[in-house]
Amino acid sequence: MVWASLWHQAASADSLSMRATQYNQENILTVFGSTDITDEVSLNAEIDSTGYLSLGGGYGIIKERWYLEGFTNYGRADSVDIIDLGALIVRNVSTKINVHLVSYHQWRNTATIFESNLLDQREWNNTIGISFDPVSWFDISLSASYDILLSGERYINKVENKSINSQDITLNFKPGLVELFIRYTTGEHRVRPGEPITKDDTWEVGVSGSF
Repeated sequence: MVWASLWHQAASADSLSMRATQYNQENILTVFGSTDITDEVSLNAEIDSTGYLSLGGGYGIIKERWYLEGFTNYGRADSVDIIDLGALIVRNVSTKINVHLVSYHQWRNTATIFESNLLDQREWNNTIGISFDPVSWFDISLSASYDILLSGERYINKVENKSINSQDITLNFKPGLVELFIRYTTGEHRVRPGEPITKDDTWEVGVSGSF
């Protein structure tokens, strides 16, 4: 999910993560990396085993207990171009609790070179969540997503509703320099940006490191 990558990016200056997602009885492998160009400007890149590749950047600032970031990404899969533009807000409620909100508009181009309707699919994706650090080596995150499908009739006719909902829980273990996470997602969602919407529950496992 986009919010998970951005949340990790916000927490670390330079990071690299690898994860595996179970989908359609297969495992999709993903590598994500981010780096800070300045104290405010960051760049990131992501690639997965389906052939999806994305490049993005963000501008973030810290205001007391708030972290605010605007971001954009461009991604390319086999049959779709994807552009994201949105914002990430993180609020430090206490030393052990953070809440976060991600909202972004997504343009998806599935038209062929013979069609004139470029960027023919649009979605408005929203996620709100909370993370809790009971001990220094472990944290747990809960989030809920509400995505509105804004695109034309060709796409909307393929789904039952014009909005989809999903929830996920993430367990993050931090024994040292390398972190391990496990995520479970249920509801209607995209396993990867280049994949269609699915109702199947999915599992992710991964490792990440900061430097």
